[in-house]
Amino acid sequence: MKTVAVPVIVLTILLPTITAGTVVNMVDGLFSKTTVSDGLQLKATTTFQPIHALTTSIHIKNPSSVFVHYGITFHSSNKDFYSKLQINSFNAGSLVHTGNQLYKTATGFWMENLNPGQYTIEVHYKSPVNIVMGVADWQAAVLHMFWAEDSRAVSSGIKCYPEPTSINAYNYWGILSDLETVLHLQSTRVVLAAYQFSSEMATPSHVVTALGVNGFHQHSSSFLNGDIAFLNLHGVWAERRSQNYMQFNVLYRTPTTLSFTDCKEDYKNNKNLYAMIFPPSCNVVTVNPKGNFAIGNSNVWAPTDVSHSLSLSKQSHVFIMYQFAGPFGGKTIVMRLSINSVPQKHTQSLMGEMTYGGMFGMWQGVLNSGTHKITLDYRGNAKAGLQGVQLWQTRAITAVYC
Repeated sequence: MKTVAVPVIVLTILLPTITAGTVVNMVDGLFSKTTVSDGLQLKATTTFQPIHALTTSIHIKNPSSVFVHYGITFHSSNKDFYSKLQINSFNAGSLVHTGNQLYKTATGFWMENLNPGQYTIEVHYKSPVNIVMGVADWQAAVLHMFWAEDSRAVSSGIKCYPEPTSINAYNYWGILSDLETVLHLQSTRVVLAAYQFSSEMATPSHVVTALGVNGFHQHSSSFLNGDIAFLNLHGVWAERRSQNYMQFNVLYRTPTTLSFTDCKEDYKNNKNLYAMIFPPSCNVVTVNPKGNFAIGNSNVWAPTDVSHSLSLSKQSHVFIMYQFAGPFGGKTIVMRLSINSVPQKHTQSLMGEMTYGGMFGMWQGVLNSGTHKITLDYRGNAKAGLQGVQLWQTRAITAVYC
């Protein structure tokens, strides 16, 4: 294969095109907005600077719960990369520290309850080298947000004590200490939960993570990264639940010790675990195959075995997320979503040159009534076999429709 993303930047550089989406309101009390950049050019900086292409504003009329996600795929000269969210000039969420491999994806989340008002959402970055992204089929630069009036969000953060939180370094599943959040449901609703943290490894190694819900490991939320010195770990899960009490935490395993980037960088008021109740009109479906699946190395786009025919009785607002984690033998792979055989731009997630890797991507938009085929596609030079029954490997699509 010709090195995956490498079309990489055979530098036919096209000037960035920025699309700041309009607010979409298909469902009473639920709103969304998406901002993208086709191509991204960032100057080297030792201090955090805004990515102007991923900056937008929203006006909230009534008390609402908001979900924010950003994703950036890029190529940089074996250097690390920091990113973070700011809301009205205040830090929000968690610091994201990607590794120093050549190809990578920076992914961030945030959920919160907001009062009526005007809010400016910015993605900030810090990089020791210039980043010049052309427009390619592996390029993504996207900022998603949606907010709902009949909803509620809760969150919690890793505690940065003077002495580091005890880390299980025995390669058995453990729970991240003192990181927990709880939801109380008064009726049956779709619940979305997400976690995120970045780790600084004592020696280059890997970490596996997953979401725990009421004491049960959620396989579709598993994520994996390594073996490098800086790892960004995150995952999502959604189900329609009726329990009155829901407890969320983060499970992990690693063969070595680590520290948390939020703590090392003295990042204040970090949030690393979120849960959000959706309006009552929303439903959800998750596809998480448990059989074996072989990743090919032809560097040609091909479907995975993760697909779903989503039947809608009416025009709906749809949120689609995918999660993928497995061994890739130091190679490169990129993934994206397709809807009705049409690739969806800015859903790409890219990992490269790592023994183990994980990917996450998201799409939101309006779909008409009828049946829509959702597929997770991939291409790359990684040839590997995935065993779906392994708790540290997963491939899943989650679709919430309202």
